[in-house]
Amino acid sequence: MIWALSAGIMNALAVFFLKKSSQSFLMLFFSLALFGANFLLFRISLKALVPSVAYALVITTTLAVLKIIEYMAGEISDLALNLMGLALMVLGIFIMR
Repeated sequence: MIWALSAGIMNALAVFFLKKSSQSFLMLFFSLALFGANFLLFRISLKALVPSVAYALVITTTLAVLKIIEYMAGEISDLALNLMGLALMVLGIFIMR
């Protein structure tokens, strides 16, 4: 499970740096390296978890960490509202499962 959570964190960081890659060309390569780490960690997590659980963990972790990073960078102003929407989405995922 820790591999899927780590893959989600790497994915969130990669997405954030990809958004910032227009400011610096170096961030594009850093983002690609993080996407590669995401791929490897997710592949390891699939050996231990059911694919549906692994995908749900990666997606949820990615969205939560990305919202926190964007809040810390000052791109969004209301973190509580965004995280509440994320929690409702996760609840919907588990109800539909």
